[in-house]
Amino acid sequence: MFKNNYYTIGAMATVSRFANKSILITGGSKGIGLGLVKRFLACPGSKVVATTRKPAEAQELKPLMRDFPERLQVLFVGDVHLHGYSIQA
Repeated sequence: MFKNNYYTIGAMATVSRFANKSILITGGSKGIGLGLVKRFLACPGSKVVATTRKPAEAQELKPLMRDFPERLQVLFVGDVHLHGYSIQA
């Protein structure tokens, strides 16, 4: 079993299936999306792009961004007229 401060994964097959993959998660700042961000970061070498409509709701992503700076990118996509503003850790 893989365990750390953010997630516990019992099925190592799930971890290895997404190792070294890039994953886009919409709505990654809370709920199921946040859970998926944490789960995919458990996969060795995976890179995660999480989107959020409201930067203020991305507070739970900030510790993950500090812990996985090369593997997690968070994008603000709240308005189609704006052009992909990133949230900084």
